[in-house]
Amino acid sequence: MSYREIIKKLQAISTYRGHLHGPAHWLRVERFGRELAMLSQLNELESRCVEVFALTHDLGRLDDGSDKQHPVSGSELFINNSSDFFPDLSHEQIDIIRLAILHHSDGLTAGEAYESGLLSSIDYEEEALITIMGCCWDADRLDLLRLCMDINSNYMSTSYWGDVLPLARSLNNF
Repeated sequence: MSYREIIKKLQAISTYRGHLHGPAHWLRVERFGRELAMLSQLNELESRCVEVFALTHDLGRLDDGSDKQHPVSGSELFINNSSDFFPDLSHEQIDIIRLAILHHSDGLTAGEAYESGLLSSIDYEEEALITIMGCCWDADRLDLLRLCMDINSNYMSTSYWGDVLPLARSLNNF
């Protein structure tokens, strides 16, 4: 299934009706995530987690305002529809993506989330899990530039986010 087809199907189940967190944002986050995953040397299955996170992390949003419930509703929408949209994902990948969606707006780095126990339900190698989550969350946070917001390094998880920053600036006309 092409990205265009996936996005149309995702839009059909999404509760979101704004313009700042929709398909254009999802595709930029996917592009940044792809770069971060490559620089972080994630394997194909781990990179797939970052890709799917990018396309699904804001599914539960209602609008462009401060929607603190969207990670919960988004992770539920993802779980309920993952086999229809992404039948290639393993149960382990689905669980990683679910937690990435659930905690992407917590204001934590991936390392902090791991240390606090938020990722403890996943039985996966620690460094790899932190790197996957970091790629997901940094990719989303790099797109804060679309809102004319500065990127705060205190919230970034990977050591490569600065290498992707020029791409984020160029795609957001900075």
